[in-house]
Amino acid sequence: MTLQDFRDIAIVILALFGLVALGLMVVVTLVVYKKVAPLIDNARQVLDTAHAAMNNVQGTAVFLSETAVSPLIRGLSFVSGIKAAGGRLAGLAKKKEATHE
Repeated sequence: MTLQDFRDIAIVILALFGLVALGLMVVVTLVVYKKVAPLIDNARQVLDTAHAAMNNVQGTAVFLSETAVSPLIRGLSFVSGIKAAGGRLAGLAKKKEATHE
């Protein structure tokens, strides 16, 4: 056997090892995918549930804002305006009394 024959045999053996390694990587990839796929489905379900809960909270916040908070703010603003107007009128009355004396 010559050196070229050893070289050719080594190339064939390395090529076989490469094919075996490629086959093992494919098998490992498929096994990992089959193990991870249910986790991805569960994660999607959890995200869908979280999204639905977020929409529910958003709807509740909008409802409360429209039915409770906005009317309350309008009412308090009205009362504040009445108090401010009353204070101005009282201040004008005091100034008139002070100028007449």
